[in-house]
Amino acid sequence: MDITDRNRLAKLVGMLGSAHTGERDNAAVFLQKLATKYKMSLTELMAAGLAQQQRQQAPPPPPPPPRSPQPKRQQATWSNVGGAGPMLEALREVVNNEARFEFTLTAWEWQFTEDVASKYDDDAELSDKQIRVIERIIEKCKRALGGV
Repeated sequence: MDITDRNRLAKLVGMLGSAHTGERDNAAVFLQKLATKYKMSLTELMAAGLAQQQRQQAPPPPPPPPRSPQPKRQQATWSNVGGAGPMLEALREVVNNEARFEFTLTAWEWQFTEDVASKYDDDAELSDKQIRVIERIIEKCKRALGGV
């Protein structure tokens, strides 16, 4: 039974309790038409509607268990940059030496470099996609310096 007919069934059953005889009679006629449509008796129609309603009201499944924390990644270093976040330190070095790299990076790469360098404190906070972009930016800057 589709949702429209299921809603209609619920309304028609409600109309059976009306104080007005005509309303009750019309509800009974339409319930019989609905039962005929599905080739069921009125009792089967009511049972089918009730069963679907109970399935809809079943509690949702429990949420999945929390994910375990990911281990910290080993990060690549650039030149002699060290510390807790060598990739971020490298990006900050690029930002602080804008004149050396102003023609090396695209406008989007500059914006990304500035945003990431100011937002994150540790390389472990970076996503895999961010790491790939940072590695590409660092390689471009290395080539611009002649492979330093």
